[in-house]
Amino acid sequence: MRPFPDNAAEKPSGGVFTNTTDLMRFLEIVMNNGTWQGFRVFPSSAVAAFLRPTAEPSLNRDRTTQYANGLNYVYMGPEQMLQHSGSIAGFGSLIRFDPKAGFAIVILANKTDGLLLDTFDRVTNLLIPATAVPPRAKKTGLPVGDTEAHELVGRYVNDIKYLAIDLLITNGKLVLRQVGSADVSVVLKTGGDSYSGDGEPFSIVRDSTNRTKYLSIVGHALRRSPVSK
Repeated sequence: MRPFPDNAAEKPSGGVFTNTTDLMRFLEIVMNNGTWQGFRVFPSSAVAAFLRPTAEPSLNRDRTTQYANGLNYVYMGPEQMLQHSGSIAGFGSLIRFDPKAGFAIVILANKTDGLLLDTFDRVTNLLIPATAVPPRAKKTGLPVGDTEAHELVGRYVNDIKYLAIDLLITNGKLVLRQVGSADVSVVLKTGGDSYSGDGEPFSIVRDSTNRTKYLSIVGHALRRSPVSK
């Protein structure tokens, strides 16, 4: 990945680049209703619009997960927070914050799928003990059976330039690979149509004939395409 190719398809929305310090400062401004060190940066109405839920894409039957302008409202134990994760070949990023608690985490990594999910949850637990975030599913999941693994194999696409995932069988195990990355993670079954890959939970959605149609991960729906090689 050095030098990084100048490919607009690999750039974030608007072509904006940042670093950990500046991204944390942005979250600080948002959590302070648009102000920073006494100066008004954004109108409070803009902050309210930014944080306002606009959709409810969750497959979680127990409680609602909302989506607001690139942010997922998620429950960490009893606490509801906002977060977003993303990765492209060579990079991974995570943010999580709670304006009410004045709490924010930013993780940026120069590594494909470098999301450091366990670190993400451990820091949340240290700073907001009431969250009691349980260990990631990868520590408690079960291997996916051979018949089920073959039934799930395929390419799942939200946008081929943004988020696409292959489920493959490698060395007898079902693995997950983000398109454009050489890294793979073993998929574990956590219950029903729920799974995890490298600790990141995802679900399978079936059609009326019980065939796999979508993969839902980090608030995104990925439609199944023909099997990838």
